[in-house]
Amino acid sequence: MLDMPTNIPGDPNVVDAPREPEAQYPKNSTPTADPYPRWPLYIVFLTQFSEPLTAMVIYPFTPALIRTIGVTHGNDNATGYYAGILVSSISFSDQASCL
Repeated sequence: MLDMPTNIPGDPNVVDAPREPEAQYPKNSTPTADPYPRWPLYIVFLTQFSEPLTAMVIYPFTPALIRTIGVTHGNDNATGYYAGILVSSISFSDQASCL
């Protein structure tokens, strides 16, 4: 019988055939184009981060606004109810304008 090597994984006696080197950039060059549009994404991330912060600015001033306008007719117990309606209507109109 002929002595033929068998390709058994992990066998130290079998040497794999040399592989061709993978395509790489030359050592002194860099890729010319960025595959991701980074600056437009940064602008979108900044907008998405700042929108909830600006939406929360109204919360401390809403009860005073409701009392000053006189919606509750002097009933301070109803101030939270009408403040909630005002704040939720802002969120609802924001959502409706996105559609």
